[in-house]
Amino acid sequence: MTKAEKTVLWSLLAISGIALLAIVIFYIMNPRNIVGDQLVNTRSGAPEEIGEGFSPVYVKPITVLFIAGVVFSYCFFALAQGFISKYVPKSLRYLFLILSVTLLAMGLYEVLFNFTLWGALMTSGAPPNSLVNEYPLASLKINLDFATKTTVLWCIAAFFATVAFKNSLEIKEESSELVPAERL
Repeated sequence: MTKAEKTVLWSLLAISGIALLAIVIFYIMNPRNIVGDQLVNTRSGAPEEIGEGFSPVYVKPITVLFIAGVVFSYCFFALAQGFISKYVPKSLRYLFLILSVTLLAMGLYEVLFNFTLWGALMTSGAPPNSLVNEYPLASLKINLDFATKTTVLWCIAAFFATVAFKNSLEIKEESSELVPAERL
C-alpha cells in the first residue's frame, strides 16, 4: 500500500470516526423509550432528517451512522491488516478469523429476521419508520429501521474483519507486504 493510499484511508477513517462520534452524541442527547428511535424519528413520530429545510439533500441520522460505519470499518481493517500480520500471533489470527466468521453468520441471521419481521409488520399499514420489535422482551422495544441498518452494518464490518484476518494468514511471516487491494 502506497503512502498516498494510506493517507486517504487515514483521512477517511478520521472523518467517518468523527461522524460516528457525532451520531453517538446525538443518540445520547435524545433519549427515548424505543432503542434507536431517535436516529429514525422525531419525538412527534415524523422522520428525523438532517439537513431538511435548509438543504436539498437530507438524510436520517441512522443513514449517516450506516455510511460512516461502513467507511470506518473498511478503512480500519485495511489499515490494520499489516499490523495484524506482523504483530498478532498466527494462532490468535485463526481464532479471530473464526470469531469474525461466526459474527458474520449471526449477523446474517439477524438481518433475515429483521427484514422478515419488518415486512410482516408493514402489512398492518403503519409507517415503516415507526415499526418496533418487542421480541423477546416487551419492555425492550427496538426500532426496526435502526435494528435492520445496524445489523447490516454489523455484517459488513464482520465481512471486512474476515477478509483482513484471512489475508493476514496468507502473508508470509517475514514479509511486510500486504495482500493486493483487489483481494479486499
